Amino acid sequence: MRDVRDYHRYRLSAPPRGYRWVQVDNDFLLIGSVNGAIANIVIR
Repeated sequence: MRDVRDYHRYRLSAPPRGYRWVQVDNDFLLIGSVNGAIANIVIR
């Protein structure tokens, strides 16, 4: 799992405040920075 800071490169929307995109294999998860709750999953 790695943080995705260049989310535009992967055609992802900007994460809302308090969330971040992470990449797991070829998939992307939008997770809460504090509680780790998954808010969205993009499967590629």
